Amino acid sequence: MKILVLSENTCRRDTETDSAPGSPLPAFSGAETEHGLSLWIATQHHAVIFDTGASDMLIRNAARAGIDLSRADTVILSHGHYDHGGGLGYLLRHNSHARILIQKNALESFYSLHEKPVYIGLPQDLRLPPRAELLTEDLRLDDELYLMSGIKKETPAPEFGHPLMIKTAAGLIRDDFRHEQCLMVSENGFQVLFSGCAHNGIVNIMRHSRKLFNRDPDIVVSGFHLKQKTAPSDKDSAVITGIAEELMKFRSRYYTCHCTGIPQYEIMKKVLGDRLHYLHAGDKLELQ
Repeated sequence: MKILVLSENTCRRDTETDSAPGSPLPAFSGAETEHGLSLWIATQHHAVIFDTGASDMLIRNAARAGIDLSRADTVILSHGHYDHGGGLGYLLRHNSHARILIQKNALESFYSLHEKPVYIGLPQDLRLPPRAELLTEDLRLDDELYLMSGIKKETPAPEFGHPLMIKTAAGLIRDDFRHEQCLMVSENGFQVLFSGCAHNGIVNIMRHSRKLFNRDPDIVVSGFHLKQKTAPSDKDSAVITGIAEELMKFRSRYYTCHCTGIPQYEIMKKVLGDRLHYLHAGDKLELQ
């Protein structure tokens, strides 16, 4: 299995090295960055695009990486925010056949509360083709790919940054993230769990996955939605440390990105050590 980061907030600095076992490696130089996430996942039987970033940037980074996006047979949006689905319209111009899988609720109107509500949903001019499938539950595509949704919040998901809302007939209410879905990829007995932002809480997602598959994934690739505009307070640091301590209870190795935040990542790294790595735009993982 090969994973390549087509869209992410950061790029790997020339002086940045991580020699620990399992560390990601640079796949190509000159990667553009944006507040978004898009992953190319190549398995024995599939070429998957997991999220499409915020813009057409994935098209340019794919070209830098020598990836032909028309080869993708499956496109998955993890949830209904622009930074994960904003590039879908551009991708559709380069791929005319891939199966597009989105939770039906991801087409709702989502907002972030700043000084005033700011729209953060999928592009309002997005026109989905007939091949798009709007899901309302889990979906097993085949022996390799399984989409899971309906994550139960056994513990409250951490709330960092601006409150995230959904527009209803009664007005704006807190988003319950029923539009979020995660992908489990299984290959030769090896399992990799992909989540976009883990809005339902990465610990809740891990517990849900363990119950569903009766084992822990070998690898987890996910943003943890811990990023803030200001440095973490002592209280925030304690919460972040607690999440890392819970993740230690699973046998998985973690690769995080996008909405986790670099200071937050560094706090978690102190707990998880070589079981946690950061994925930048242009990075690759080759898993066996």
